[in-house]
Amino acid sequence: MLNPEKDNLRQEFIRKRNQLSNDEVLALSVEILTTLKKSFQFMGKKISCYATIPEKKEIITRNIISWLSQKNEIYLPVSDFNDNSLQHARYNMGDALLINSYQIPEPSLSAPRIDDDKIDVVFVPLLAVDQYGNRLGYGKGFYDRFLAKCRQDVTIIGLSFFEPLEKIPSDEYDVPIHYLVTPKSIHDFRKQ
Repeated sequence: MLNPEKDNLRQEFIRKRNQLSNDEVLALSVEILTTLKKSFQFMGKKISCYATIPEKKEIITRNIISWLSQKNEIYLPVSDFNDNSLQHARYNMGDALLINSYQIPEPSLSAPRIDDDKIDVVFVPLLAVDQYGNRLGYGKGFYDRFLAKCRQDVTIIGLSFFEPLEKIPSDEYDVPIHYLVTPKSIHDFRKQ
């Protein structure tokens, strides 16, 4: 069901991101990686992280993936637009990525897959987050469906150029994130 308030917020944050220059996106992405390194030291984990869609001015995740892959197994999402679901395929730095029809970089079809309940940490794409960890995504529900199938103890991390909003409308099927990493800070929503 359409939510006009969410749709308006979505358009507002798409505009805000589009106003950033490519140099600003790069600089802020480097700051996010620095902030991330100060607070998290994952080792031996199975981690899902999305690959950046440059046209959407998303946080550049290439360096984050490179850092994480030194001590962990990395999996990238593969989208199925027939049922709006995600699978995850193994990714090693340097592997070729295919660009799907929605401009999303994904591992090859032959890359090994992992079951959702085997993933330890998930980095989710988002447009905005509120002070309760409610995430505003692109509106198709891919990640909410995927996260609902993950283990209860999975760690969910959002990355954002922007600080949390006061409140984002949420639905019963929305899965909140546990942490938000911005260029200047880490927000832990589990303490609430």
